[in-house]
Amino acid sequence: MLHLITAGCATLLTLALSAATPTGRVAAQQTTRQVSQPVALPGTQSPDSVITQAVIDSFARTHAAVAALRDRYQALLAEPQNKTNEEQDKLHEKLVDERLAVLKAHGFTPAEFARLIRRVSADTAARRAFDAALARLPKQAPPAGERVPPAD
Repeated sequence: MLHLITAGCATLLTLALSAATPTGRVAAQQTTRQVSQPVALPGTQSPDSVITQAVIDSFARTHAAVAALRDRYQALLAEPQNKTNEEQDKLHEKLVDERLAVLKAHGFTPAEFARLIRRVSADTAARRAFDAALARLPKQAPPAGERVPPAD
């Protein structure tokens, strides 16, 4: 039995050492890079690479609507009468259904919306355009009961 444990440890040590060598590390990095960072061929353009201002504007409106919906449900989830697991589950299901309805009303699928979230998170130019589009949206009134700060 001890022989099997020793042999197993030797195998693990060999694998660990081979990964720690410069060539092992480079090979591991190249494998990761190939999976996580697709490379576009010169002269080709991915459909994801160009986002029009109209899409950014629509995405900003949708994002604001989803954020307002999420905030409303967060407030509901915090209410004392909604602290049971049953109530929390019901509210979560309603949130999911309403979020899907909001996305559909704005012309997005959940996958498209998620793709744009990732794009805006990773692409500085897209983020700037998104932030500008959000800034152009009309300001919503605060929820009932929330104090409005005085104007300067």
